[in-house]
Amino acid sequence: MFYLLFVLFLRKAIWYSNVMQIKRKGGENVQVLEKLCEAKSQKCLCEDALFISEQFIAVIDGVTAKSDYSHDGKTTGKLAADIICQVMEKLPPESTMEQTIHMINQDLELFYKEHPFPYNRKTMGLQAVCVIYSRHFREIWMIGDCQAKVDGQLYDNPKKSDAILAHMRALV
Repeated sequence: MFYLLFVLFLRKAIWYSNVMQIKRKGGENVQVLEKLCEAKSQKCLCEDALFISEQFIAVIDGVTAKSDYSHDGKTTGKLAADIICQVMEKLPPESTMEQTIHMINQDLELFYKEHPFPYNRKTMGLQAVCVIYSRHFREIWMIGDCQAKVDGQLYDNPKKSDAILAHMRALV
């Protein structure tokens, strides 16, 4: 049995800045045994999402909003998570990680064209990190600062700035 645990830590993500692929060898299928997506305090504030289909599994962590912007009552992190889920629904099974990121970025750009955004997109825009499993490629794609655990082995994808800050804290 192949066990896969996606663990995401809420951090700032900029698409393409921090991606990692893990190739899964063997013929085992992935089976979802449990799922939970819940906010730390109130469910209405949850900026995260789960996407599960025959071809893809995605755990999406919408980045906490850094502004008061909302659309249809949703924060920037929730909007980003929802857009990623919408992209996942229409992805062909043979989509690569690069194609997936490209489609997500296209839909994020479309949102900005259709809905005026008064803030700096890079620092306050729609942002999320995610871990995606592709059944077709038997790969795990870690997009942004996140972690995945496969059969007990931890894979992380930290930002360079986190390593620098950790070294600085160790000196103090």
